[in-house]
Amino acid sequence: MDPPSQWASKFDVVKSLTEDDQSIVYINSARGVVSDAMQFAEGLEEVRDPRIEELMNFAGEHVHDKYFLISCLRKGVAFHHGRMPQDLRERIENLYAAQDSPLKYVFCTSTLLEGVNLPAKNIFVLSDQHGLRDLTQMDFENLIGRAGRLTFDFSGNVVCVRDTENAWSGKTKNLIANTEPLEAKSFLVNPVPRRKKEFTDIEKSLAREPLPKDRSADSIRTSRQYASILTLHEIEGQTSGLKTLFLDRIAQGKEQLHKVASELTVPSRVLRRTPDIAAHYQEEVWKRVQSQSDFAPLIGEGDDLSENATYLSVLHRLYEQYNWGKEESVGTYKLVPSRKKATDSLEPTHARLRYWANLMRNWVAGKPLHLIIRSSILYFRDEGEITIRDFSSPSTYKTVPFIESDTVLINQIIEDVLLDIEVGLRFRIMRYLQNFYDISVAAQGQPKAGVDLASLVEYGTQDLVAVALQDAGLSRNASVALSSQFRDAVELSDSGDLVDIELTRVLAGLENNDELAQEVRQIFGEVEEHGVNQG
Repeated sequence: MDPPSQWASKFDVVKSLTEDDQSIVYINSARGVVSDAMQFAEGLEEVRDPRIEELMNFAGEHVHDKYFLISCLRKGVAFHHGRMPQDLRERIENLYAAQDSPLKYVFCTSTLLEGVNLPAKNIFVLSDQHGLRDLTQMDFENLIGRAGRLTFDFSGNVVCVRDTENAWSGKTKNLIANTEPLEAKSFLVNPVPRRKKEFTDIEKSLAREPLPKDRSADSIRTSRQYASILTLHEIEGQTSGLKTLFLDRIAQGKEQLHKVASELTVPSRVLRRTPDIAAHYQEEVWKRVQSQSDFAPLIGEGDDLSENATYLSVLHRLYEQYNWGKEESVGTYKLVPSRKKATDSLEPTHARLRYWANLMRNWVAGKPLHLIIRSSILYFRDEGEITIRDFSSPSTYKTVPFIESDTVLINQIIEDVLLDIEVGLRFRIMRYLQNFYDISVAAQGQPKAGVDLASLVEYGTQDLVAVALQDAGLSRNASVALSSQFRDAVELSDSGDLVDIELTRVLAGLENNDELAQEVRQIFGEVEEHGVNQG
């Protein structure tokens, strides 16, 4: 059936079929979500609602006043993806979930659909991919399961839109008409008889041999993680489905597992905490740390945490000891640039490590996100140019003059900083910090292990009061602000746990800050339940 003549684009479909209801629009990438939300919002009228204004002000204050989200919100549209600050995502979710919400559309990646119970009357699926692969039946079932709002509607609509010729073809097209019960599929849950591909990849990972060239960076990481888990199971004498299948498919699997496990002396509790870091790297770090009589922690108690050089030294050690030049220079997200030849200059790598050092220093210092973003903008202003995506170019990147008034360039910096904090710093780098610290504690004892930098990166502050307040449930921004203004109203135990907070005094002092007062009430409002002091 030909579509109605008024449907000139995918956005016409969304707008026409939504009518007076609410809609969630699924798109595959964070950049696509932002771009499509912006284009869609252009054709809508402004929404006048104090709750929209409040959310716009929050985004401007905590991210940037030129953040694209603000212009979208003005039209009753939001975007939502995993790089965004958690407190901002939660505010979008809460406003959208309100029964009389002025927020009519949310453009999102799978982050919202996988992790948040936020259904809608309409689900528009504008992409048939999840990441770099096609949607599976499980992915699709999860998407369409959001259609319909309990207590409001008993049914909902799912619309799959194809705006390019190759979308929704082949296997993904079959998902739409498939009404069979969902069946989980995995090479571990229901392995194909006599298929060895996944297990030979694990075998090669155990032997530290290269995998076939057609394997993606993500599949290589997965194979290495399974190899680490198998090694743990062998060390601890644990039986598992993975181990049983591996021994069944690999002829010399038992001998190989025994050999790999017997060569490891790093404690299994350390391996278990970071199984995605190859066991042989952890073993090398363990031996080095254990044997050094003059062992130096990553961060000593007297090191200056306000200096970039402190963090740069840490990153150089991690780069060398965990072989980032090989392990973190591949895939869709790289911590450091790849080097095609050993003779290639290391300056791009050093420059990237300097960038991470500056970002880590600002984050650990407790600087608000908008100031960290501003720092990056000033960096590019001083550099005079910026590298951006250019899909019309064979290289997909081009370097252009940086113009501070260009909102597109500003928003690229915003998105890059958000990605680097959440994925690069608080996930990829933090796990190396955690592993080195765990090894140091196990080998040298906690007094000699130095500062737990992984914990500082996790919380985004060096302030123990702010850490305790985050543990109690406050956001990073609220915790840092509360600690700064009412430090003497908070009592901690010797171990750093929250014991008491003079709630009445704190709330009285926040009478001109409704936003922070509301968050404090949400966490500490039930005084008796939380055991806090009303003052």
